[in-house]
Amino acid sequence: MMNIEQYWKNINLNKELHIAGTFLYDAISCLEKMRHFCYEDECFSFLYNTSVGIERLEKIVIILLEHNERDQKQFEKSLITHNHLELIKRIERINSLNLGKEHKKFLSLLSKFYNSYRYDRYNLLSEIGEDKDQLALISFVSESLGIEIQTNLLFPTPIDKQIRSFLQKIIGKIATQLYQIIRESKTFTYELRCDSKAAKIFYANEKEYNFVDKRICQKEILVYLMNNQNTNNGLIGFIKSIKPLELDPAVIAEYIKFLFDIKDDTYGVVDEITQIYEDNRFDKERFEMLSIIGDDRVSFDIDEDYE
Repeated sequence: MMNIEQYWKNINLNKELHIAGTFLYDAISCLEKMRHFCYEDECFSFLYNTSVGIERLEKIVIILLEHNERDQKQFEKSLITHNHLELIKRIERINSLNLGKEHKKFLSLLSKFYNSYRYDRYNLLSEIGEDKDQLALISFVSESLGIEIQTNLLFPTPIDKQIRSFLQKIIGKIATQLYQIIRESKTFTYELRCDSKAAKIFYANEKEYNFVDKRICQKEILVYLMNNQNTNNGLIGFIKSIKPLELDPAVIAEYIKFLFDIKDDTYGVVDEITQIYEDNRFDKERFEMLSIIGDDRVSFDIDEDYE
């Protein structure tokens, strides 16, 4: 039977670990979808998810390293901070970390973002046209990699493999080293659901913080489905029984891009299909047929006639 402290460290902090990992997963996902640094909302989303994820992870480590039976209220009060760099220094006083200058600069950026930059646009006297969070992120990447980054929408600097890999490795090294401390603690805090976002983050090493493999897997499935001639499958038979829309074959590349990332609808696939629906006055039956594709509650009998 666990006492209160054991429950706190083994159960509640484990929940926090999953939350921290989810924020970091979403941060990497944001980065994967960003094409450039032109949009403030995309930069904000990346910085916000990263800063929250790392801060919560740091505080888990601090509790496991520092906590004892001293004044509980005072200890908990000491955790009320958003200074990522100070939290890391607090950890390093007990447990050494192999973080370089760039990692410390990034942690400092996250601290400034979370404590100041993220609120800046609520200030009436904020400087016109100056988004400090976006500029700080661009400056960090530019100075670290020695490259010039343009945010002119006509000729923006693309977030290429070099930039994406650099930021992924920065986050990866910080997160994996903190998680290693949690693994070495005498608790079950480190355990993760294998299907969770956190598991995808913390079970990877610092050089694997990317979703390239996921995209390749999606494309492999697309290739398989398009080339599969086996109709002796209930679900495939059901899908083939639905009359396809008359879409434009000239923009198939746009349809495939949309299939993998709804957000990346630069062509206007949703608008096109919405218009087709309106023109043909499709009834509820078609919508219901499409809705059950991929629904775990529905099984398909291969002998069933879907006509």
